[in-house]
Amino acid sequence: MILLIISSLLFGSISLVPKSVAAAGDPPDTFNIDADLSSISELTAGWAGDYYSRQTGVSYSSTSYNVNDYVTDPTRQSQISSVTLVSNATGITATCTTTSCTTNAGTLYGNEKDVISDPKSKPYSFDWWRNAAGGPRAFYWTYDSPSDGHTVDASPPNGTGGCDPNVSGYCAQLYPGGTYPDYTNLDASGTSWSFVDTGGAIDYSVVTTGELTNLSISGDINPDPSTFFSEPVSQGIAKFNFVAGAFDSGGLDIFPHAPDYPQAIGIRWRANFSGNMKGTTNLFHLKWTMTVSYTGGCTPGNPACTPSGTGDCPYIIGPPTQGTTMPLSDLDPNANGVIRADSRDSEKFNVLQGIPTSEY
Repeated sequence: MILLIISSLLFGSISLVPKSVAAAGDPPDTFNIDADLSSISELTAGWAGDYYSRQTGVSYSSTSYNVNDYVTDPTRQSQISSVTLVSNATGITATCTTTSCTTNAGTLYGNEKDVISDPKSKPYSFDWWRNAAGGPRAFYWTYDSPSDGHTVDASPPNGTGGCDPNVSGYCAQLYPGGTYPDYTNLDASGTSWSFVDTGGAIDYSVVTTGELTNLSISGDINPDPSTFFSEPVSQGIAKFNFVAGAFDSGGLDIFPHAPDYPQAIGIRWRANFSGNMKGTTNLFHLKWTMTVSYTGGCTPGNPACTPSGTGDCPYIIGPPTQGTTMPLSDLDPNANGVIRADSRDSEKFNVLQGIPTSEY
């Protein structure tokens, strides 16, 4: 019996052809840029790109940005297809090529921020006095605040009340009757300032001040709270207006009143004002977002750069081709074969290795 070994067969060729997928380049890169505003003289540098000013708007000059300063890999530089540069400020824009961006000139506006000063105190005195005969305001009762350097004639010019025995040898000293409009200045320019929302410190030089707040008064002038109001005098200084009185007999004798009025006599009441000054500053922080897009192949090692597209791979069966033949005489095409089995429990072949055949 001759073992028939079939060495080759004729088969058609089989191949797997994937569906078409698009080759993608590197994904876009995004760069966040804090603009350098240090050359703008009206601005004072703060922290982390913040600048401050009393002005609401400042002039912004054109600036250029080199794209290669941000995309440093030469391969990626050669694949740049487009660049955009967008700011967070209204009216400040930029035009870009694949290598550089140029910003426009314009007015850069800040965002107003509320600030407040530390408490500030101011001593105050109310003087009630009369000139001797022959003075510029002879026998007029007047009042003033020496620390503010203003003097006002009482209207009517005569005071009311009892006599002051300590000065009765010169003239009858009358206590002020009724109430009298007055003012004093509260200067917070030398105090520390901070942001209302965060508590962070801010330099007074960039603060625009508004009005007083948290006002308290101690002393003997008994002002009417309903008359309080303040108005700015200059940066850091507010004029506090009020109505003083009524007065009691607790004033201190002053005599003489002042060198320019050597015969003047009077009485002084003291008080102390304290409060915070409210104000604002303007925050400037110009930010740019640069977006760089790419085309072409992927940068080696970039895990984000993968082919795009999805789908199954169809099977394509090609035409049959001639296989290897063995034209030998002992391969009789009319041979007959039979498949036999061994006796049970006396098997000579391991069927796992194949099926035995015989030929005759």
